[in-house]
Amino acid sequence: MTGSASETPYRIEPYRPADRKTVEEICAQTGLRGRLDRTFCDRDLFVKFWLSPYLDGQPENCLVARDADGVICGYLVGTIGRGYPARVLRTTFPHLLTLLFRWASGRYRHHPPTGRFIRWLLTRSWRENPTPPADLPAHFHLNLRPDVRKGLGWELLRTFEGMIREKGFEGWYAVVFSSSGKRDVKLYRRLNFGIGDIRRCTLFSEETQFVTIYRRMDDGPLDPLKLGRWIDSGEGPKPDVDDRGRDSGA
Repeated sequence: MTGSASETPYRIEPYRPADRKTVEEICAQTGLRGRLDRTFCDRDLFVKFWLSPYLDGQPENCLVARDADGVICGYLVGTIGRGYPARVLRTTFPHLLTLLFRWASGRYRHHPPTGRFIRWLLTRSWRENPTPPADLPAHFHLNLRPDVRKGLGWELLRTFEGMIREKGFEGWYAVVFSSSGKRDVKLYRRLNFGIGDIRRCTLFSEETQFVTIYRRMDDGPLDPLKLGRWIDSGEGPKPDVDDRGRDSGA
């Protein structure tokens, strides 16, 4: 992908193992709505836990965006097909054991929010996760550096949709945060997304919901300008706790 003369060109490429460090850095910078350091103090473990089902489970369905200098400035990690819950268990179980050991040994005692987050993760997150559409076994999340040109998120999503079509699946879903007055469900409807299950999220102090949005390939067209602004502004799917441990249609 290249832009006009006044724009910096970006390239969408398949993810490679050598890209992992940079992808993890971007994930840590933007995780948990940009509140990772205030919520959970172990950055390294967070990114391994959240990204492993994708980067270790289906790296062939992950993408990176590079700027003119070849530096990664955004990524999309996705899963396509059945068997996602098994991949989550296989790839995250070692990190979960590490998390529990560090918590039990007092490593996080200096940071009380971390203890609250772990308790939420163990006792509430699986109940608050929305149920995905049973016929759409593909989902993703993506993140971009804040300095990238608007519309790059749309290019990543469009490439991922092409991968879904090639594999013969009917569409995708994502789970996003919705907060009153900011990320309203009406916004997603205006962008021509279907709205699925909605659950209350108790992770944050303000009233927040998890909202399942989805798109089937035979739905009406998406407006790339609106969609690009939505994703690049931080309103789009993020690498948070939304799709952890959920059944992606299996």
